[in-house]
Amino acid sequence: VNYLLANMLVLALIGLLLYGLSEQWIWTKGSMVWQPQSYFYRIHDILTLESQVQLAELQHFAIEGPPEDIEIQIRLDRQGTPSPLPGGISYDERMGRFGFGLTVLPGDFLQIVVSPLLERSPGFLFTNIVEPILRWRIVPKGYALVKAASVTSGKSAVLIHGDYDLGYAMSILCRQFGYAFMADDLSFVDQAGKVYSYPKPVTIDQRMIRDSERSPRFRDRLSQSGQRLLYTRFARRFGLWLSDKDLPAATLNTYLQWFVPQPKDMIDSIISGIKYDDQSNCALIIKMSENTAVGGGNLVEMMIDALQLGVEGAGFQPHPLLADRLRHWQGIDLMKKERAIIKQVVEASTLHWFETGGSDWWFDLANTVSENDPSSGRVVAVKNLSRETPMASGIQGEPRA
Repeated sequence: VNYLLANMLVLALIGLLLYGLSEQWIWTKGSMVWQPQSYFYRIHDILTLESQVQLAELQHFAIEGPPEDIEIQIRLDRQGTPSPLPGGISYDERMGRFGFGLTVLPGDFLQIVVSPLLERSPGFLFTNIVEPILRWRIVPKGYALVKAASVTSGKSAVLIHGDYDLGYAMSILCRQFGYAFMADDLSFVDQAGKVYSYPKPVTIDQRMIRDSERSPRFRDRLSQSGQRLLYTRFARRFGLWLSDKDLPAATLNTYLQWFVPQPKDMIDSIISGIKYDDQSNCALIIKMSENTAVGGGNLVEMMIDALQLGVEGAGFQPHPLLADRLRHWQGIDLMKKERAIIKQVVEASTLHWFETGGSDWWFDLANTVSENDPSSGRVVAVKNLSRETPMASGIQGEPRA
């Protein structure tokens, strides 16, 4: 065939093919109008959300239909990267629909628009976008999100802060000592000193599986092995280096979380007999520490520092960007207001600062909490829970009413 005619035929065929694809996939009425299913959540009476991505971390707060007022809406941009809009907060790693991108439009009604990739990794979407936004959204209402697990006994709540995963310790308290579960990682508190539950899926470990009737699943073992590799010091440094160099660290992290999801499940599906409680007045706050190096510092201020979340999270974008912009929204430093809320909770509670050591420290913690009535008004104290060292030198404060 003559080369000119061949070129014309090929161009005509390519044109017809591209037209057919765009007609069926891009510009059809169904594709432009169709929207995925929405999921609705009511976090106590604090906040309501609508999301086009199902969020396992909020399944405890899922409701059937839409609430009267939706305060946060999470929407997918099916066409690719969300467009930057005036007054919004945008972050784009310039990889189109195959990369990480979002636009946040704060206001009385807050909208989060994310790229399609985030639909494949809802855990990463929640941890790095939704939860930081949720944190600053509740502060003007008089609530704070604190870094502490929580359980209840009767009408009293216990906040427990540790530098390690407390999921297994919480299961011990609930299963062996009859406490009701509220949270294993973060908890809600208000300025009146009340604690609200935040029961997210807990990280599955071999100890939980050993204590339950559940057989270890292959995918959980595979996820645990993969997560151990992802959270090594080298992997974290590499991710931070990518972020510092303005390279697609968030995109890479999203793909990793997609292919190697964290082995998590609700605690009552792992260990039977776990009871839940929604809210209670805080009476006791326990700080679990590797050492008792508290010196002569102000224990109340140190406890506030422990409970208050950091500003930049893990240091990976877009967490630092969202924290910096949202905490100063409308010219108000919400970090100071959040600290004031936490201070009111701390000052109204009995405080304990414990040193931990040995492999069975969670049993010591369980016995300590179980043997002390949280509402008894015990003294502020620093104690040692190590089986290897009977008692560490510490300080004692005045009794609290």
